[in-house]
Amino acid sequence: MNGLGASAFDASGSTAWKDLTLELASAGEPVKVTVTVDNVKDSAMDSIVFVDHVVPSSLSIPQARLFDIDNSTLRYLSAANHPYFNAATRVHATFKLTGPAATKLADLELHVLQGGVLKARGPLATALAPTLYRNFGTSGIELASARLAFEIPANELATVDATRDGPLSLKLVAKADDGSSAEKNLGQVPLLTRWTGADRYGGRDEHRGGDDWLMVMGREVCNSVSASWGDFSNMNAGSFAPDHRSHSSGLDADGWYSGYNAIDAAAAVKMIALLNSPGVAANVEYVLVSHTPRSGNAFYDAYKDVTLIDGRKAKNVIRNYAGHDTHFHWSMYRPVAQRTFPPI
Repeated sequence: MNGLGASAFDASGSTAWKDLTLELASAGEPVKVTVTVDNVKDSAMDSIVFVDHVVPSSLSIPQARLFDIDNSTLRYLSAANHPYFNAATRVHATFKLTGPAATKLADLELHVLQGGVLKARGPLATALAPTLYRNFGTSGIELASARLAFEIPANELATVDATRDGPLSLKLVAKADDGSSAEKNLGQVPLLTRWTGADRYGGRDEHRGGDDWLMVMGREVCNSVSASWGDFSNMNAGSFAPDHRSHSSGLDADGWYSGYNAIDAAAAVKMIALLNSPGVAANVEYVLVSHTPRSGNAFYDAYKDVTLIDGRKAKNVIRNYAGHDTHFHWSMYRPVAQRTFPPI
C-alpha cells in the first residue's frame, strides 16, 4: 500500500477495486490463494483487504510471447512520446486464446505497467482485428508466427516515469463477448527513453522506429558533455543490421565534436576532457576511435600515459576500431538494477 501514493485513496481511505486473473496449472486441482495487506508506517489505522466476486473464467491465454519489430525476442521497450510508426511503439507477438466455441473474442490489449500502475494500453494491430475478433470455435484463436500485433500509443507511454532506469511489466489482457476475461503476465523489460536534444547529426532511421532510444543513465551521461550525437539504439533496442550491430541495449552512442576528424593530439585531449566530465568516466566502459595505437601516432601519444579521474588508464578505455574516423563510439556500463530482468 505504501507504494501507491496518497492519490490512490479516496476520502474514506479506500482504493479502487483491483481486478486480478489467476492462471491455474491444471483444471480441477485444488487452489489456495493467500491475500495479504501490510500496514508498516504507523499504528494509527488498521488496514483491510476485501476479496469479492471470485468467478471462473471461460476465457484463457495458454500461450503468449512478445517480440521486437525484427521478430527477435523483446528485451526492451521504447516508452516515451515519439513520432514514429504513427506515434506508436510497435510490439510483435505470438499467442493462443481459448474459450467456448460460440463465444467471440471482443478485445485484446497489451498493457504496460510501472510499479504496478497501468501506464499504457496497446490495442490489437488494426490489420489483425478482422481475422482475430471472431468466435473461438473448437481450436481457439491463434497467432502462430510472430508479426506486428500491438501498437502502444506514444502519448500514453509519455506517462512512464523516465527519471531513472527501471522495469516495465507487460501483460496481455483479453475479453470475450460473454463478459469473461483473461490475463497473462509476460514478465518485465527495462524501459528506454528518447533523446530529444537538437544536437544530432545524420538520419534518424524512421523505418526502424528512430535511432533515438537509450537508457536513462545513457541519456544522462550524454547530456553531461558538449558533443553532437548520431545513432543511439532503435525502437526497443532492435536490430541495426547490417550496420551498427552493437547498438542493441540503449547503452551505445555515436558522437562527434569539432576537430575530431583530425584524429590528432588535440582530438585526444578533447576526448580525455569529455571522459573526465562529472558522471561520465565511471559510466563509459570503452571508446572506439579509428587510429594506430602505437608510439608515433599523435592521437595515441596524447592519451597513452593518461589516467582518467576514475583511476583507469585511458589506453584501456580508448580502443582502435575501423570505421570510426568520422565519429567516435561510446559503450556504457549496464546499470546494476537492469541485469536481472528475465527475457520475455
